Amino acid sequence: MIILIQALFAGSPIPAGVTKASTSVVVTDSATPPLVQTFSLNGTETPPYSVSATVAPGVGSVVLTDIDSTGAIIGTPVTVKYPAEVLGVSGATVVITTP
Repeated sequence: MIILIQALFAGSPIPAGVTKASTSVVVTDSATPPLVQTFSLNGTETPPYSVSATVAPGVGSVVLTDIDSTGAIIGTPVTVKYPAEVLGVSGATVVITTP
């Protein structure tokens, strides 16, 4: 199946004086062994901060980590499980686009 991941920001508000460079996305599906896919979103995607991934049917997870312009992690990484969870507080959504 194909999932659409959109991350407006991964977790904590960005502190003053820190410049967000990207959001790291790590997708792990339910295959045996699990398929792990990594993406780096920088806002130039259409729509911004989004990516589609092909995953095995079942429950998987997406870990989102904001990265600053020096490569340091901003805040705490956030994990979103799919297909059942939408983590609205972080602005992250995972939508199944094909069965």
